[in-house]
Amino acid sequence: MAGIALLQPLVRLYMPAGRVRAWAEEVMEGLEPEDGAAPFQEGGEAAFHWGYASGPDVPRDWPVAEGRWVLSAPGGYDQVRLPPGLAPVGFIPALADTAAAVDALRAIIRGYRVFPVENESFPAGRRPESGEASPLSPRERRVLDELARGESNKRIAYLLGLSESTVRFHVGNIFSKLGAQNRAEAVYRAIGRGWLIM
Repeated sequence: MAGIALLQPLVRLYMPAGRVRAWAEEVMEGLEPEDGAAPFQEGGEAAFHWGYASGPDVPRDWPVAEGRWVLSAPGGYDQVRLPPGLAPVGFIPALADTAAAVDALRAIIRGYRVFPVENESFPAGRRPESGEASPLSPRERRVLDELARGESNKRIAYLLGLSESTVRFHVGNIFSKLGAQNRAEAVYRAIGRGWLIM
């Protein structure tokens, strides 16, 4: 029974047969049991739905009110028209670099919200080196982790036992080191480089 628990939450794919589905399945295969996800099995209840929208409108047969949704599309996230009731927790550009897509899906499963910034693409064909050092200090990584969860500076200060001015200082350093202009971009870049998932 313990093994079954490791296979939650299940991710159900809404992908057409062919290249896109093969890519999504390859991304799923990149997850480890400790990531807490597995492909959807018939008869099971999916906690996450991962769908591909080939055009601006998502397919009408998607059960948008069920579970949490991750979207993929050939264009940017801003080019997808969302139906009422669909509030995705993440967007992974279709056919993005597999390693970066695995990092993004892993982050989403762990409770992060992952969206591209100004349609910036995932790093094509680049897999983060396992020995590639993050430029962030341990405290900056903690702050970034809370940023990824959507926490405010005030809340981060409370959680980490810091002053708001110290948190602002760390946020500024994070932006500078990652070449980011805002929080979402910092989180996105850190995930793409394999520095946010620890």
